[in-house]
Formats: sequence, C-alpha cells, structure tokens
Amino acid sequence: MATFGNARRTGRPRSAEADAAILAATRTALVELGWGRLTMGDVAARAGVAKTTLYRRWSSKSELVVDAVAVLFDELRLTDRGSLRADVEDMVRQIGELLDRPETKTALMAVMAESARDPALRLRIRDAIVGRQRHLVVQGRRRAQERGELPPDAPGAQNCADRADCPGSAGNAESAGNA
Repeated sequence: MATFGNARRTGRPRSAEADAAILAATRTALVELGWGRLTMGDVAARAGVAKTTLYRRWSSKSELVVDAVAVLFDELRLTDRGSLRADVEDMVRQIGELLDRPETKTALMAVMAESARDPALRLRIRDAIVGRQRHLVVQGRRRAQERGELPPDAPGAQNCADRADCPGSAGNAESAGNA
C-alpha cells in the first residue's frame, strides 16, 4: 500500500477489513473485466467503499493492482522440511498452487503485460512482489548453512532484479524494456 511518511492522520483509522475487501474486489474485477476495463470506480463499488477511500490508499490503478497481487504472495511460507531440497520443493509447490488460482494467474499476467509499457510499474512490481519475498531466500539460505548443506561463504540473496547479468532485470539494459 502507498505510505506517505510518518505524518499523523486525522479522521477515522484505516480498516484492515476494508483494505482486504478492496484488494479482493480488485482481483475479482480484474478476472472478470481485464486490465483495460478495470476502473477504480468499479473496485470501489464491489468493495463497498467510496472511490475517495481508494485514492487515499492508492494513487493509481496500477498501484492498486500490484498490491492486490503482492498480498497473495505474502501467503508463501518457508517451512523447515529437513533439507534444502525438501524446502525448495515445498516452496515450488506453494508457488504452483498460488499461480493455479485464477485470481492470481489473471492478475499477475495483467500487471506483467502492463509493465512492459511502464518502467515505473516494473520497479513497483519488483519492490512489492519480489522484494517482499526476499526474506524467504535469506531464511532458506541461513537454514541450509546451519544444516551444513551450503558453505558459510555461499553467495547471498542478491535480488536478480538488481543485477545487470539477469535477463529481464531492471539492471539489464538489453532486456529491461522487454521484461
């Protein structure tokens, strides 16, 4: 969600229930309408909130949709399965199940397609989705090192999106425009 410094807000505090309803309504509307027909007004009506409520939280449709997708990836958990291989297999299973859900698949495809035309959106996706899951890589690496499955000097959890040698990354000038 968009945050604007540490300034105290006046009025009613934000409602976690309203936020959840808005994000769910966004995903549902995206599945039914597609990116091009999705509007902030439609999301507000489906969520049962005023359009101004949306704009206080998200300044644009793309911000709203990215957050609606990102929150789904927050469901991922790195469970200790006893080995690096089992941990990775479990994570791949969780990701597969998440991507099999129509709301995830449609929302992710829509936002990725739109990001091909919008470099700022690509960065927002990287921060909101990839960046928020970095802790899983760090946790898995640390756990595997503690079990002796990875050497102590194994490479860190460098985010591929930051590296120039990763195809499709923001750092790769050749493919960043095609990501």
